[in-house]
Amino acid sequence: MDEISLENIPIQIDDVNENLDQDISDIEVESDGEISGSTTRKAKRQMSKLSPNLKGLMGEANLRFARGELELAKKMCFEVIRQSPDAIEPYLTLAQMYENHNMKKYKAFLMLACHLQPSNAEIWCRLADIELQDNQLKTAITYYSRAIRAEPHNIELHKKRMELVQQRDKETGKKGMLHCKLQLAKALPKSKHEQIISMCNEVAREYYQMQNYIRALETLRVPIKRLPDKVSQDLLNMMLELLLLSERYSECLDIFTQFCGFTFDIMVDENMAIIVNSYTMQDNIHADLKTKFIVCIIRLQCHHLVAPLIQDMLENEDIEVYGMFFFEIAEALMASSYFKEALQLLVPLVKSKNHSLAAVWLKHAECLVSCNMPNEAIDAYYTVISMAPNHVDVLYALGLLLIKQDRKEEALNVLSQDVSSGKLHVALLIEQMKLLKQIGDFKNYWIIEDRCSGQDVSDLEFKLEVTFEPSIEDEYQLFKDILMLAYKKREYVLFQKFAFMGLTSRRFVKYFSDIYVMACFACLYNKDFFHGYMISKDLLLRHVQNNEVWNIYSLMLHLVEDTRNCYRFIETSVAQRKLPQKNKELVLGNYFCAIGNYSECFSHFLKDYKTNTYAGFMIAMCMLQQYCQRHVNKNQKKSMLETVTYLFFNYAKVRSKHAKQEAFYNLARMYHQIGLFHLAEHYYKMVLKVKNAYLDQHPDILDLRQEAAYNLHLIYKNSKNYEAARKILWEHIVI
Repeated sequence: MDEISLENIPIQIDDVNENLDQDISDIEVESDGEISGSTTRKAKRQMSKLSPNLKGLMGEANLRFARGELELAKKMCFEVIRQSPDAIEPYLTLAQMYENHNMKKYKAFLMLACHLQPSNAEIWCRLADIELQDNQLKTAITYYSRAIRAEPHNIELHKKRMELVQQRDKETGKKGMLHCKLQLAKALPKSKHEQIISMCNEVAREYYQMQNYIRALETLRVPIKRLPDKVSQDLLNMMLELLLLSERYSECLDIFTQFCGFTFDIMVDENMAIIVNSYTMQDNIHADLKTKFIVCIIRLQCHHLVAPLIQDMLENEDIEVYGMFFFEIAEALMASSYFKEALQLLVPLVKSKNHSLAAVWLKHAECLVSCNMPNEAIDAYYTVISMAPNHVDVLYALGLLLIKQDRKEEALNVLSQDVSSGKLHVALLIEQMKLLKQIGDFKNYWIIEDRCSGQDVSDLEFKLEVTFEPSIEDEYQLFKDILMLAYKKREYVLFQKFAFMGLTSRRFVKYFSDIYVMACFACLYNKDFFHGYMISKDLLLRHVQNNEVWNIYSLMLHLVEDTRNCYRFIETSVAQRKLPQKNKELVLGNYFCAIGNYSECFSHFLKDYKTNTYAGFMIAMCMLQQYCQRHVNKNQKKSMLETVTYLFFNYAKVRSKHAKQEAFYNLARMYHQIGLFHLAEHYYKMVLKVKNAYLDQHPDILDLRQEAAYNLHLIYKNSKNYEAARKILWEHIVI
């Protein structure tokens, strides 16, 4: 085999960068002998895969290497590899040849040897030492993990890896170190039971603080399984606590049976639920284990056993000494809706000397609420406030309870927060706003809204800690309700202010488009046409095909005072193909019509006259306005009147049958304006007669009968026909 072709083979370990948890397999160590606790690294004897002839050749290669004949030794090693490629010996010899002058090849041959014989811990350790020299801490840990997999009982390997993981975990956290300690506890001999239990306790507590209850349980199972006769009461108590948190009640019963001397009469119903019919318990069982048993029975919904157990606790245990156990049982009872039973434990707790604490009184108040005792619950909440004035969560529950009792003024005082405490309870502010809205105190309502939106926070010298924030959806619904209330109360300044605040909110990013439209209407109602025009212009570029956006922009174009850049904006946007050409002509035509520049108006509408019915209608309207001006002579008026009449009738002709009422109304308005009242009367009456499905579905938007009736009554009134005018008003205009 050619040396170059062998040495250029890319060699790597696929999972060098895997997580530590994947590098280390869970090893159950059951050996009792002291051999497993040896601290010396001894390589296991491996069976050679070489034939006797190749063993002789390999021995000759080692001899040549010792004499310094490297090239000949290499060729012999390659010949062995050619005939037996899965043998480890030639790779180790080649690695030794390159150890002092080519570290890259030295490591490559060692890695090949590791792949051929992964159960050889010695080679893995040599590779790990090389990586440590290169400051490759993560890779070295991986190699030591492979060595431990080969020799799981070698304590020295575990300790060396723990040292490396400890260095790495200064930056990455405790997870890897905890796993290494657990593996070491599995590897230690049973004779070191105190060290095993202490190490497992330490690891389990760390996992418990991290709320990783599954890993904590796995850790505690190691001493329970290996050293069942050495298990301490503290370890059992922690194990039961974790099982209860993980809702593994059947395993709790197994622990009670195996280690606490309990016996049970158990059955399983059709829903696979465990039912404890009866039990026997030792008299000298400790109070904390007894507490865990009662909590387990409560969680299993064994109703018939709960009351006797509680009565036994009240009679036989000193509440001043074991009060926290009483409190733990009360919490479990409340979680399972046993509120009356929980009250039996909470009442003596709040009356005790050592355990009359704010947390106990809070649970007492919550239990009284569930027992439908609101007045007693209110008194209990006030007691909590007196004990813990900065506990704002209590204020929320008390405020809601006072509102239900119709004590609104008292609820307002309770819900008011002192922001100097450094905390801002958003739920309290929301409930306070709702209550202020109910009683009609809108002045304070808007002040609270400012604070809820974060406007007052920047004025403080310290940063508030915001608690109990609602979900984004609920907060956005509240935001819309606030805007609607400001609109209904005609508080247009606040309407615009809150809409702009919504635009700057990071929580409302996905609702930005909706809030942007609200802000545009807020500017319109507040007569802030400058900002309204800027927003409508941006909306137009975002939603080119939306007709409503075009209408909004056209309206803002008429209202804004400075229109110098408006024409340029439209022309530039059309030239850059951001806006369509046809909409440009309509918008500019409307704008010039509104300001009375009819010549410019004609120039824009005439471009779309043949394809757009609306353009023809607007041309007729502009000519009608010119016809009514005084400086136009009689000859011009006659020709203009003929043109206007033709355009209006052409417009009425091309309109659909569902728009006949509109067409008749426009014809009537035209004749009314030029003074042909008999024709105006005729078309107004036709407007009153038109009926169709669209008008019935949307009378408030499309129906023009009231407008036509009012104009018709004006015609009758001016002609002194008061009876006809009164009749029209009586029949068609109802207030």
